[in-house]
Amino acid sequence: MVSLNQFSQSYWETGVPSELHNAQSKTEELQEPIYQFFIEQVKREKADIVLQLFETIFINFSPEIHPEFEPFFNYFLDNNREEQFRALLKRTCYILINNWCVSRDTEFVQKLLEKLDEVGEGEILDDCDPDPDRVRLQGWLVNFTRSAEYQEIRKLTVEKGEKKWSDRYKTYLLVSQYANPENSWEHREVARNLSQTLKDRYKFELAMYLARSESPTYDRQNLKNPTRLGKGVITLIKQTVSTQRISIYKSQADRFLKESENLTYGKFKNKLYRYLTASFHSIHPFDVIEFRLKKMLSERNRSWRDRPLNSNLILKVCNQVVAFFTVESDHTPSPNFLLLIEQKNHLSLAIVLLKILLICRHSQAHLELCISHLIQFYQDSDETECQPFIQFVEVFHLVSTIFTENIQYHLVRLDGDSKASPSSPETYRLFCQFKGADLRNTNLRGLNPASLDLRGADLRATDLTGINLIQLDLHLANFADANLTRAVLNGSKLPVVNFKGANLQEASLVGADLRRADLERADLTQASLTSARLQRANLRSVCAIAANLMAASLESCDLQGADLSQANLEGARLVGANLAHANLRGANLRSADLQQAHLEGAHLEGADLRGANLRGADLKGANLYRANFYRADLREGNLTGANLRRVNLNRSQLQGAELRGTQLQCCRLRGADLTGANFKLADLTGSDLTRANLSRANFRRANLSSTFIRHANLTGADFGRAHLEQANLFGSNIEDAKLTQSGRHR
Repeated sequence: MVSLNQFSQSYWETGVPSELHNAQSKTEELQEPIYQFFIEQVKREKADIVLQLFETIFINFSPEIHPEFEPFFNYFLDNNREEQFRALLKRTCYILINNWCVSRDTEFVQKLLEKLDEVGEGEILDDCDPDPDRVRLQGWLVNFTRSAEYQEIRKLTVEKGEKKWSDRYKTYLLVSQYANPENSWEHREVARNLSQTLKDRYKFELAMYLARSESPTYDRQNLKNPTRLGKGVITLIKQTVSTQRISIYKSQADRFLKESENLTYGKFKNKLYRYLTASFHSIHPFDVIEFRLKKMLSERNRSWRDRPLNSNLILKVCNQVVAFFTVESDHTPSPNFLLLIEQKNHLSLAIVLLKILLICRHSQAHLELCISHLIQFYQDSDETECQPFIQFVEVFHLVSTIFTENIQYHLVRLDGDSKASPSSPETYRLFCQFKGADLRNTNLRGLNPASLDLRGADLRATDLTGINLIQLDLHLANFADANLTRAVLNGSKLPVVNFKGANLQEASLVGADLRRADLERADLTQASLTSARLQRANLRSVCAIAANLMAASLESCDLQGADLSQANLEGARLVGANLAHANLRGANLRSADLQQAHLEGAHLEGADLRGANLRGADLKGANLYRANFYRADLREGNLTGANLRRVNLNRSQLQGAELRGTQLQCCRLRGADLTGANFKLADLTGSDLTRANLSRANFRRANLSSTFIRHANLTGADFGRAHLEQANLFGSNIEDAKLTQSGRHR
């Protein structure tokens, strides 16, 4: 490569560079050192210095400041190379713009354009300049600022409002620029980076719209919906997430590729046809599309049918299918595209294109280029005339963002009803966040996790035994089936993290934020979760034997079928939690808050619930044998059919509780408040109700044989047809009680 100084010396000595042999090579050899000079400067110097350097060389043309550039301009002038000069100027602009965008010095991009705009408006030219060469170069510069090439640069870099509807889809229109090999590398990179920036902005604005649209505190009048699909976009995404379409299509694609291994090209095309049409309906226009697709696949490259399949053949046929569904060879809409959008099958078309991308990611560039050609075909039409096409672009843009971009969506239940169906979108809110790096089976030992960005990281089935992840941000990380035995995650941020099936035995999660985390079937045996935040987390069928959940926040958690035997839940907050059929044998629930909790069929044998708040809790059919409810609050609770044999309910509050048909043999209820409680058909044989408040309680047909009801308040209590054989009512006021047809008492 010829350096600036080498070229300059050669030019002064011979008049022409000795290394150049023809006009084209002269120009190329002349331009390359200048490009390299600016590349080195923009990477090494501050942006303001580089901008000043550009102004000195290309706007002021001051060779006395940079004399090494004088031979270059002399060569252009002597050979009348205005076109090559403008090409040099254009690529130099792209070099600066691309590097400044990467380094986030975008303000200098605008300053560069402002200076060039001033040239075009004649504001900085010197009409009295005595140097004719400088005047000539300035004329070339003015011509450049008024050229189509410069306007293209401005389109790529200047933010403008929409002049026509197609401007909304600039992210696709840019594809033709970075896919064009005739453009310089810097030009292509600027276009590519801008396209990606617009995609990222769309993702961000979509996430903000979804978060704010369902927030009761946000002013909906100021909402910005980045789509043209109206409020229907929320329902569309909710239905997509709730029906597991994302995982289904990805699983289908993975299975298709696995089953396609070792196939011939011909057999692969047959399998591809079945894969793409699997979701088609048998009605018009899908019947027509199926026929045309089968014919196209069978006729294209028929002579290759016995060739072994490889990645190049897969890409070729996938690109052919993309064109089949989008554009003809002359960049006009294909008949199949027109047929589908005219019949308003926008989502079906978007899904079939998505299925192609899921098996051949490299087809994305070709697909986006085809959509770019479609936009260019329609862009001169009135917006009202091409609504079907616009609707398709909107749906495709949304679908491709949901399925192929680094973002994931989750449904979060609003009302805390664990039995709510996902088919009811109004009971759920959408939560979305970007995905992280794929670190599956990565050896993190010896690395400092604090130096890594693990937000949304994929760590499925990874061995992380004993790893230290203290106080890290692990939002949305995926630890499904990972081994985290004895791992330390104290104080870490773990909202919506996936721990499904993970091994967390003896792990320490003290003070960790696990809100909405998925811990279904996880093993938390002897794990420490003291003061952890687990609101709305999924703990179905979790194994937390002897785990320490003291003072943990478990409001509205789903703990159905969980094994919490011998667990320490003292002071834990379980308001509205679903503990149906959970195993809480021997668990410590002292002073726990279980208001409105679902404990139907739960096993609480020998559990310690002293001072616990179970107001309004559902304990229907629960096994509470030998449990300790001393001073517990069970007001308005439902204990129908529960087993309360030998339970300690001394000084507990059971006002208005439902105990119909409950087994309370040998139960201790000394000093308990049973005002208005329903004991109809209950069995209280041998129980002790000494000094209990039984006013207005219903004991009709209950079995109170051999009970102690001494010094009890029986005002308004109904003992109609109750069995009171050998009951001890000493000191109780039985005059106000209803004892009609009751059994014997003493």
